[in-house]
Amino acid sequence: MPNPKSGLAWARRKPSSELLRRLGRGEIELTHEAFHTLQPWRAASHLRELLMECAVLPKVDKHVCSFERWLGVFLPAIADPDHARVLRDGAPIPDLFAAGEMTGHFYATAPNAVSVLRAFVFGRIAGREAAENLTAR
Repeated sequence: MPNPKSGLAWARRKPSSELLRRLGRGEIELTHEAFHTLQPWRAASHLRELLMECAVLPKVDKHVCSFERWLGVFLPAIADPDHARVLRDGAPIPDLFAAGEMTGHFYATAPNAVSVLRAFVFGRIAGREAAENLTAR
């Protein structure tokens, strides 16, 4: 840490000090997955970066960590399985689901990040719906 005084000031502030207290009591598991759910997320993200820098947590790209945290919040909010259905003549084909860039208006022209995001979102929906269809039989 280039400026220890700023680190001490951060640790004394309310959200940070509470996270540090919970971590010290063992209430927060020392895993990246546990940090995805912590609030406020900025203080938790900074604490995770400090723990990675000190080799307490394995190093992971901070953008990947932010994306994984965001996915955990965003994906459960999508409840409409019809978005993942493959259509023929406007009607869904039974038991056939789509994921990735072919699910929207960016087909074959999407920037890579958009394609990956669409694959995550619609892949999850397609997988959940396919599993539900199999268990319903």
